[in-house]
Amino acid sequence: MATSEIASFGEFHFRLISAIERMHALRTQYDEPFYASIERQLRAVQEWTAGGVRPAQEDIDKLTFGMMASRAVHDTDSELAKELYELAEALRCWPPSLPVWK
Repeated sequence: MATSEIASFGEFHFRLISAIERMHALRTQYDEPFYASIERQLRAVQEWTAGGVRPAQEDIDKLTFGMMASRAVHDTDSELAKELYELAEALRCWPPSLPVWK
């Protein structure tokens, strides 16, 4: 996890759950297709990473919620956008050689 500030799976999981809840609230408040897409992607990450398991690289490569945050979330909730960037970076930096993150 060289370039991510997230140091453990426990922290990643906690921050992911919080981001899902915040995205759900935004999606409920605003009828924005980007918000629904981001929330779906975060829920998929939650499923893929259950128990600290590293998602398949092909699944990580399909994720766009970090980039979408700059377009869709930043003006509405800049702190949430920053959190989405950080979660995306943590996934990108999760070494393939570390299938389970403790």
